[in-house]
Amino acid sequence: MTPRWYIGPWQWVTDEDNGWWSMPRGVVAAIDLRSLPAQARAGGTPEGVGLCCETSGADLGSDYTLLGEGSLTDAKVSQRARDAFPRLGKRQPQGDDILGLVMDALGVGADPTGDEFAKPLMPSARLQLECNIGPERRAVPFTLGQGHWGKVQDVLRADFRRTFEDARSGKLNDAEHHRRVLDATCEKYRVADWSVFVPQDIRGEIPGRLPHATVITDNFNRANGSLGTSAEGWSWSSLAAIVHNITNNAVRFSGSNQYNSSRAEFDLSSSDNYCQATIRNQNSLNNRRHGLAARFSSATDSHYRLVLLYNNAGTAGFNLEKTVSAVITLLFSGSVTYVDPEVGNLTVNGSSLEGFYGGVSAVSGMDTALTSGLRCGFSGNSSTTTTAYDNLEAGDLSAGPTFQPAWARCNQYLQGGF
Repeated sequence: MTPRWYIGPWQWVTDEDNGWWSMPRGVVAAIDLRSLPAQARAGGTPEGVGLCCETSGADLGSDYTLLGEGSLTDAKVSQRARDAFPRLGKRQPQGDDILGLVMDALGVGADPTGDEFAKPLMPSARLQLECNIGPERRAVPFTLGQGHWGKVQDVLRADFRRTFEDARSGKLNDAEHHRRVLDATCEKYRVADWSVFVPQDIRGEIPGRLPHATVITDNFNRANGSLGTSAEGWSWSSLAAIVHNITNNAVRFSGSNQYNSSRAEFDLSSSDNYCQATIRNQNSLNNRRHGLAARFSSATDSHYRLVLLYNNAGTAGFNLEKTVSAVITLLFSGSVTYVDPEVGNLTVNGSSLEGFYGGVSAVSGMDTALTSGLRCGFSGNSSTTTTAYDNLEAGDLSAGPTFQPAWARCNQYLQGGF
């Protein structure tokens, strides 16, 4: 059916011991326009709204305002629809179609701090602004010095300040790691002058860049029990009461129907990163909402995650979700043909999110909430002792995953192809 575009509130959904923010049943994708404080609060009265796409003809109810119908560019919007679109302060949203409204709201209309409204759309490694929602994916070139470049700089400088402070305080693995992050940022934006990305008051403390390419691996070939320490010498931490354990040289989820989150305590050098692992023994209908995490914060339980939903009738279902201070929001859903074993890959590139299964894109979308995060891991909400995760690999996109189908796509990003 023809896509229909709505503005409306996020809903708090509960399932046994779990809870998360979601759009109504029938919505295939959504863009989160809430502030970060609203995203980090579990339950209660919704604060802020999202733009959502519905393609089945479902009735979303009176709380949802129809903006238009058709493709992102065919769905022309009226002044009444623009008035209904959320905004930062009193600024009037601009745009004649859905794509225009989204690019305006997440561009010059965005909030670099995320304190009051959504943060700006961040460019991918190929310097494209990618609007990826529902059945459509559009990309426009991003030009430094034009559009919302000033707001992108504000985000990058604020993120660098946190990285600098974390490195100097010992929260990162290396006291000079911020200089590797700076190198990755300069490479991404094709800018030689690193001071562009550093707050003025700390520029005198930065002697320059350091090479950044980073990849980590873990095959979990060690004793049964906690995830412990990898053969490369870095350790794992559990961020929830329900933990992941090693059983027969692979990671398995323990507990039942509760939130679980484990982080690899090693810093990559770019927030444009990926996490992948081999997934096997998936043939249980109890396999719900657990999987891989990327752009994982070293300070809070905030990350993007690709979660396995179910296996039924030859289909593997996936969600793209985010956690902001351990509060979950469901963003996008997708599915591919079920294979066992198979490699899953979560790639986070600018504001674009994509989950691969055996080299095939299973689910993709966009989100602007989490702009920093140099670690990876596992994250989920329910468990089964059957599904196993093995041969984890994570790294900067510029370093490149060895999983070639996904790497081929990453290479296209870096080389400017589509």
